[in-house]
Amino acid sequence: SGRNAEEIMTKPAITIYQDKMLTDAIVMMIEREVKRLVVVDNSEKIVGILARMDIFHVISKESPDWNTFKKKKVILSKLQLVSEILRDDTFSVLPDTSLERVLNLININDLEAIAVIEKNGKLKGMIFEHDLLKVFSDYDISIWEYLSSKLSRHKKGTKFGVFTKKLQEKRASEIMKTDLITVFHDSGIDDALTLMTNKKLKRLPVIDNDGKFKGIISRESLLRASIRYGS
Repeated sequence: SGRNAEEIMTKPAITIYQDKMLTDAIVMMIEREVKRLVVVDNSEKIVGILARMDIFHVISKESPDWNTFKKKKVILSKLQLVSEILRDDTFSVLPDTSLERVLNLININDLEAIAVIEKNGKLKGMIFEHDLLKVFSDYDISIWEYLSSKLSRHKKGTKFGVFTKKLQEKRASEIMKTDLITVFHDSGIDDALTLMTNKKLKRLPVIDNDGKFKGIISRESLLRASIRYGS
């Protein structure tokens, strides 16, 4: 609380001039691995922020399908299907997996979401980072405090010991989201783009025709698919 914005801000700021092409912005986002760019005029004055979702809105509104996008002379990648851009190394757990195990998987593997599947591979639900935050909100412990406590030993009876027991008792099925918006693996990328834009989704679970979980596509994967990058 005693620190100011200047002490913790990212610097130098990653900026782009307002008269640059949209494709330049996409390439910069991919190369710098950022979700937003600060837009400046020729005098370096900030005029706004450009986010991934802003780009998706333009694409889905002005070019509702890949063929229309091509006609605008934007160099597209050759990728066409959701199955070609999904992240298939996404971790999954069974419904009866403890929340302690879920939290450890998310932390160790730097995940933003984890799938809950049946033994036959069918998608049953998803657990996102904010779902875990709700679990912590009922206790006077932050996720950071809990993870830090794992590095040292705490005796049973302390607030960490009691909370750890709760995490061991709670199951993935108790906090997972089941009202999911999904996309089929053989759908077109443009369909996924429209869906994620209209629903303002950061991630979209992918399933096959039998309902089995295949992976996740993200805004970054859509961004990379929108142009032929690195060729």
